[in-house]
Amino acid sequence: MKKNHFYLHFCFIIVLVTISFNALPQNITISPVSISVWGGETIEYSRSTFPECSNFTWSANYGVFPDNSNNSSFNTPNKDVNVKWDNISKSTATLDILCSSGNGQINGITILSLKNFDVGSINSTINNQIDYCNTNSKTFSIAKVIIPFSNSSSIPIKYASGYEWTIPSGWTGPDGKTGTFLIDNPDANIIQLNPNGCSEGQIRVRAYTNTEGKGEPHYSQYSPYYLVERKMPEISTSTSDFRCKIPFTASISGLTCANSYTWNVPSGWVVSGTGA
Repeated sequence: MKKNHFYLHFCFIIVLVTISFNALPQNITISPVSISVWGGETIEYSRSTFPECSNFTWSANYGVFPDNSNNSSFNTPNKDVNVKWDNISKSTATLDILCSSGNGQINGITILSLKNFDVGSINSTINNQIDYCNTNSKTFSIAKVIIPFSNSSSIPIKYASGYEWTIPSGWTGPDGKTGTFLIDNPDANIIQLNPNGCSEGQIRVRAYTNTEGKGEPHYSQYSPYYLVERKMPEISTSTSDFRCKIPFTASISGLTCANSYTWNVPSGWVVSGTGA
């Protein structure tokens, strides 16, 4: 009798251990294990074979499932799913899969994007002013833009692939470009501009990347406007001792782009003569 009781007790322990073991969640692997993705890029992920489940819940943090109305979660028995990652710079994106007896995760996915990136201010040696009629080329620049989170130990540095510049009316950029134009060159953060003789205005720039043929084109924020003003020559006079009804000469240095000059004088004064 005691022998049978011991046998039943031993079998019961085995059953409990078996039930407890089966209740533990099993690991579901996901491939590819992406270190980094481009904002807006769509990647197909596959799960490992897992016969214990017939339906799986996928969840993307900072991503959506195009095959499920762009929702951020997806219930499906399929082994493969497409994930479109958000066009936003993040270093903490995750992809999860869950069923009743198993789960899996890829965490620490880095999304590379320039969206909302601040490129800083434009620099130049002109101190915002150019003399009238000066058409010599001028240099404008911003610091070279590195894609956020691409300068880590696991991801090589990636620079913006180009820059979009907006320049004043009448000015020209490389190859005679005018208005707003894109230069798809990582070194276009430094640019030579040719002013026309008289116009002034605002210059701004934003960085761009073509995402290496993946995802969506990304643009950073615009820089603050760099205001360029035209500087008139100083007026010189033949005397500094102005006396009532005593004529004197006032002049400015000649401007090569001027056809005529308009002088404004105090009430009661008389202007005569021509030229500057």
